[in-house]
Amino acid sequence: MDPRTEEPGFPATEASLSPERPPGQFEGLPLRGSYGRALIVESSQMPRLYVAALTTGGANSNLNPLGLREHPIATLTGLRLIRGNQPSYPILDSYYVHGIGAGTRHRGAAAILQITNSATHTAPTFS
Repeated sequence: MDPRTEEPGFPATEASLSPERPPGQFEGLPLRGSYGRALIVESSQMPRLYVAALTTGGANSNLNPLGLREHPIATLTGLRLIRGNQPSYPILDSYYVHGIGAGTRHRGAAAILQITNSATHTAPTFS
């Protein structure tokens, strides 16, 4: 990358160096700053000394790292009532089901980086 064409970063603790200051939140997560066009979000879900880089193409985009899937037959999607064995009491023994799955859409849209001085990788532990 040519540093002359890169956008400057924005440390959250200093005055804005970027032409546009990032918003205070992204999808409900507090922003800590930016690096070029990348937004920096701090999350308690990420283990200490690990960084996750993710990209998004917007809602339901094939460029997103993960996607949600539903059954291709319309009558098998959404909330479906499974009737119980009591026809005169339709609510008794009945229940609702909704089938949904998640899958990888774009493997290159996410990466995890461990910040360390060691030459070996240690798998993160999530709590």
